[in-house]
Amino acid sequence: MRFHAWRFTRLIAIIFCFGITAVAQTPSDFKPVKVVLWGTSSFHGGKNPDQPGTFCGRLQERIFPHQLINLSVGGATLPFYEEQKTVDAILDMQPDVVFVMQGSNDIGSGRDLDDTYTAIEEAEARFDKKGIRTVFSTWQPRRDFDEIRQTRLLTLNQWLRNRYASFNRLLDVPPTLTDPDNPLQINPKYDSGDGVHFGDAGNQAWSEQIDLPVIFNFPTVSNSFDGLTGFVVEETSAQTQGAWTKTDVWGHHGGTALLSGESGAAAEFSYTGRNFCVWSKRRNDFGIVEILLDGKLLAEVDTYGVHWPKDDGYRATPIYSSAYVPSGRHTVTLRVSGKKNPVSGGITISADAIEYQR
Repeated sequence: MRFHAWRFTRLIAIIFCFGITAVAQTPSDFKPVKVVLWGTSSFHGGKNPDQPGTFCGRLQERIFPHQLINLSVGGATLPFYEEQKTVDAILDMQPDVVFVMQGSNDIGSGRDLDDTYTAIEEAEARFDKKGIRTVFSTWQPRRDFDEIRQTRLLTLNQWLRNRYASFNRLLDVPPTLTDPDNPLQINPKYDSGDGVHFGDAGNQAWSEQIDLPVIFNFPTVSNSFDGLTGFVVEETSAQTQGAWTKTDVWGHHGGTALLSGESGAAAEFSYTGRNFCVWSKRRNDFGIVEILLDGKLLAEVDTYGVHWPKDDGYRATPIYSSAYVPSGRHTVTLRVSGKKNPVSGGITISADAIEYQR
C-alpha cells in the first residue's frame, strides 16, 4: 500500500469553528454539507490535477468532513457544459453550495461576452430556483491571452464583482496573487510555471479567501470523523457478494480497487474503532453507492464525475464521512444501488478503502 503524507495530515480541531465561535451540536445533528465545484482547469487542477496542492485539494482540506464534488473540466467552455447537461447533473445531486468559475475559456474561444453573461445568469437562476447557494469566482490573469483577450477578461471580472460582491456570493482572486510589476500576469511566487494556473501556494492563498461561515452556514461537528488517521481497511481485506473486478488504474487509494456494476453487489469492510470515512474515485460512468453501517443504510452517494483529458476519473477522495459511531467492532458495506445520475454512463461503484478512528 502506498501512503501519501499529505493525505494523512490531521485536521486540528474536533469542532469545526472556521474562524468563529461555534457551539457543538450533538452527533445526531450532524449532516454533511455537499459542495460542488463547477469550473475549468483552475478548479479542476490545471497542469497537475492529481496533486494535493490544487484548489480542489486545498478546499477539501478546509471543509472536511463535508463532501466536495469536482465537476470541473479543463479546457471546457459553457457550450461544452450545455451539451453535457452539466447543470442538470448538478441539480440532480442536490448540493447545498455550488462554486462557479466560468467564462475564461469562452473568451479564449472568441465567444461574445454578452452570451457568456447570459449563460451564467441562466445557470444562476436555475440554482436559485432550487434554493442552492451559488458563489461565483473571478479569474486570475492569463499569460497566454493577447491584449484584447486580457481586456475582455478584466471586463468579465468586473461584471462578476458588480453582480455578486454585495450579496456575499463572490470568490474574488486577491490582487496579491497578481504580479506587482504587471497586473496582467500571475505573481511569480504563486504561478504554477505556465502563467495560466496557480501553483500550490497560489491555490492555498486563493482557497483561504473563502469565508466559510459567511458564504454558507457550516454546521459544527462534534464526535464525527474529524480528520484523516492512517487507519485504513483496503479492498483487499473486504468480503464481497456478487460480481466484482479488480482494477489498478491511476488514482485509487492504495493503488487498487474493486469495481462492480451489478445491482445489489456488496463489499464489506470490517474494523474495530469509531467513526469512519469512505474513499472512492469519481468517474463519468459511476453510479450511486449505498453505504451501510452494521446493516443499516446510512446514505446514498452519487459518485459520478466528469474528468478530462483523463478518462479514468478523479483521484480517490473521501466521499462520505460518518457522524458519531460508538467504539466497537463494525462493518461498513458498500452496495451497488442500481441507480445513477441521469448524465452518468453507468451504475458502477468503486469499493476502494475506508479510513477510521480508533
